[in-house]
Amino acid sequence: MLIGLLLALLGLLAAPNDILARTDKLKPFLKYDVSKYSIDDQKLMIDSIRGNLNKFDDINDNISYFFEDNICIDPKLSKSVTESKPLLEALLNLVDTTDLNWKDPISLKDAINALGEKLNLHGKQLFLPIRAAISGIA
Repeated sequence: MLIGLLLALLGLLAAPNDILARTDKLKPFLKYDVSKYSIDDQKLMIDSIRGNLNKFDDINDNISYFFEDNICIDPKLSKSVTESKPLLEALLNLVDTTDLNWKDPISLKDAINALGEKLNLHGKQLFLPIRAAISGIA
């Protein structure tokens, strides 16, 4: 479920235009086996990192958190994640207690926004700590 949550969360940032074309162009550069994931999940993975790529060879450094167990969190983000512990605990509780379709970015965004209203958090205060905690990048 966590990979689904990550994919959906990052899917909120993905533009729908031409994802398939970008996905197909990047696949030859991947050192990871993406074949065990659906085409939709592959598109979300690759499109979620598109803004971080200067060249196709950069893909493995940016997509590794989908495949490796030991994520290196940027030390600058560690403070943000620590300070956001109540938000992250509330998100985990939401994951455990709801029947949302976690692969649907709109449903996920609505659920997170509702959580933000409850905690009086909005925009970057709400989404950046979640992204940092899940991916290790801002």
